[in-house]
Amino acid sequence: MRATGLTPLFLSINHLSDGDAARQVIARMGDTPRVLLPDPMPSGRTVGVLSRMDIVVSMRLHGLIFAAGQGVPLVGISYDPKVTS
Repeated sequence: MRATGLTPLFLSINHLSDGDAARQVIARMGDTPRVLLPDPMPSGRTVGVLSRMDIVVSMRLHGLIFAAGQGVPLVGISYDPKVTS
């Protein structure tokens, strides 16, 4: 992350377990700068946050849809056929 100058933002889309998963990843990141927003937000606010990203990496379909709708480059992590499609 340091080489790119990007700071990862961990954001819960619609599942309370997203915050737990984010904390597990963060625990492995050492002292890498990052931001954690563990609580789900209203859809409009989530879209607003995602619209300001340089890139979105998400395993949540709605996160990908919201990013695409704002013209933000995205990478989907497939865990379910609906994300793969």
